[in-house]
Amino acid sequence: MYLLLIFLLLASIGGVALLLLIPLQITVSGSLNHERWYLMVSILQIKIMLVPGKRLNLCIFDRMVKSFVIPSFYKDGPEKNEKSKFNIQSLLNFPLSIELLELKGNIGFKDCAVTGKIYGWISALSAALSGTRLHLSVTPDFTGSNISLKVNVRVRIRSLFHVILFFTRMVSN
Repeated sequence: MYLLLIFLLLASIGGVALLLLIPLQITVSGSLNHERWYLMVSILQIKIMLVPGKRLNLCIFDRMVKSFVIPSFYKDGPEKNEKSKFNIQSLLNFPLSIELLELKGNIGFKDCAVTGKIYGWISALSAALSGTRLHLSVTPDFTGSNISLKVNVRVRIRSLFHVILFFTRMVSN
């Protein structure tokens, strides 16, 4: 009987430790065009979506569960703090890696020559980055002024343990 309780306790500890040690995959996607925009972060089947009007939508299994309004923190304008402890150099040690960065969309300007020139630069950049994790796919629109972009980023966090360790080091400094 006692041996069963010991095994149950060890299995519970192992289950909690496993959640802290497995890597997480986070997908960030967004869309921007002249009509509307959104930004979405998803972990497993939980999606948090930032939409216009200062709203956050929480979706589980592609079904909206709750919608939140983001409060405004500044009433008279942001306060400037010159003695901030935030260091951009410490963010470079954050335990994550970018697995995929996709940029898809349409571009078009009033002048067709400008559209062709920008499209040529983007095509050359896309060809230069063909063997990397960055994928560019842009279609020119010579008929009018239109910019429509979709971004998809897939990020892998090493583990929750490494994230907790990173933030404890950052706070202690």
